[in-house]
Amino acid sequence: MFNFKELFAGVVLIFLLGIGGFLYRVAMESSYQNIPISTSGHPCTSTQCLTTNVKLPNVGISFTLPVEYALVATSTRPNSALVATYVKGEFTNATSTISDVINIYRYALAKGRTADEIMRKQTVFTPSGLSPLLMKEFTNITLNGNTFSRITIERLGGVVQTAYYITHAQSIFRFDITEHGVADWANPTLDAGNLQGNKTLHTLLSTLQFSAQHTTPL
Repeated sequence: MFNFKELFAGVVLIFLLGIGGFLYRVAMESSYQNIPISTSGHPCTSTQCLTTNVKLPNVGISFTLPVEYALVATSTRPNSALVATYVKGEFTNATSTISDVINIYRYALAKGRTADEIMRKQTVFTPSGLSPLLMKEFTNITLNGNTFSRITIERLGGVVQTAYYITHAQSIFRFDITEHGVADWANPTLDAGNLQGNKTLHTLLSTLQFSAQHTTPL
C-alpha cells in the first residue's frame, strides 16, 4: 500500500539535503574574500586587476594559490622569516609520500645592507653549506611585470629546490619550490625553471600583489 507519510518524509529529506549543500557551497566560496589589490598597493576597483584567493596581511602580499596546493603551516614565532608553507596534494603527518613544497619567507632590508647582500646570505646551497659569492649566480625572470632573482639551492637525490627573490619597499620576499622525484636531477644541463613545480610557482608569482603596508614587523 502506498505510504504518503514516507513519500512526504523523503521529499523533506531531499529538500534539507539540497539546502545543506547550498549553504556549504556558499560557506566555501565566501571563505576567500577575493578583494582585488592593485600593484600600487591600493584597493583595486578596476576589473582589470587580478583577483587573489590568498591574502597575508601581516606581510602585505596576496596571490592566487594553485588548486593542487594547500596550506599546512604558518609561522607564529617572533622574528621568524618563514611566512607560510604550502604542500601539493593532501598532507597528513602519517603519510609516507613526500610532496612538492612551497615556502614563503620575508627578510627585512636593514639599514646599511643591500638586497644583494641579504639574498646571497640567505641562500645556502645543499649539501655544501656555502652561499653564492656573486649575484651573477642568480638568474632574473620577469613574471607579469615583477622581476625575480632565481637560484637553484639544492639538487640531490631526486630533490631540486629553487628560490625566487623579489624586493618590495623595505622587505625581501623569497618563494621556494622544493620538488621531489625529479628523475633528471643529476643532469648538469638541467634548467630547474622548466620543471613542472617551477612552472606552477611561476603561475602563482604571476598573480603576486603587494599591499600598501604590512602590520607585523620583523
